[in-house]
Amino acid sequence: MASAGRVLQTNALVLQRTAFGEADWIVSLFTQDLGRVSALARGARKSQRRFAGGLEAFHDLLVQLKSSRSDDLLQLADAKITHPRHRLASNLVAMQTAGKGLNWLRRTLAPKLVDAQAWQLIQRWLDVLDTSPPSKESEAEARLAEFGLKLLSVLGWSLVFDKCVRCNKPCPPNGSAYVSPRDGGVVCRACGGHGPVLTAALRHAMSRASQLGFGELPTDQGASALHIVERALLSHAGVE
Repeated sequence: MASAGRVLQTNALVLQRTAFGEADWIVSLFTQDLGRVSALARGARKSQRRFAGGLEAFHDLLVQLKSSRSDDLLQLADAKITHPRHRLASNLVAMQTAGKGLNWLRRTLAPKLVDAQAWQLIQRWLDVLDTSPPSKESEAEARLAEFGLKLLSVLGWSLVFDKCVRCNKPCPPNGSAYVSPRDGGVVCRACGGHGPVLTAALRHAMSRASQLGFGELPTDQGASALHIVERALLSHAGVE
């Protein structure tokens, strides 16, 4: 980290805000150039002009951060919105969906570790939610599950859907299979597979969603896919 007092400028997203004292925020940021950091925004709660609304979630920000003697908490000197996502921010279902995704990032990304893949992923996903905000819960679950599958891949926790993760035996193309989020994917019966069963259609849809763009998961499969993603995140990172 830079020496104390130096001002650093980077693109950022707000992951969380926590009230501190009578007028300040402690802001958790995912930044393009510094990774996940925490910063003190002095006077941000007391003054309407302070940061000019630049501490809202979902929008891309350009922030100026001042390093301190202790690198654990930076000082937020300025924050400006560079890419607003107004449709997302005015849609309750979209906001709730995006909020869960941002919370997953906050809970899984290591502090101060720059992750270009994670940055690009969250940018693309938020843009999808802004361009086509989900209108119902089933659609929101499908879009969140897709993000989760891609995030697992970025973090090195990819789920395998085409073969047993224990013996590498391929799954029959049209066959159902047990899935173990803790083990990282499909487990055949011979290897002790048990628990949730994925239909062939859901296996193929989740495999496509983990590798391709957004919109691969049908809305009627979103809830089932999201359940698997949440179990995988819980197994690897304790995230609920």
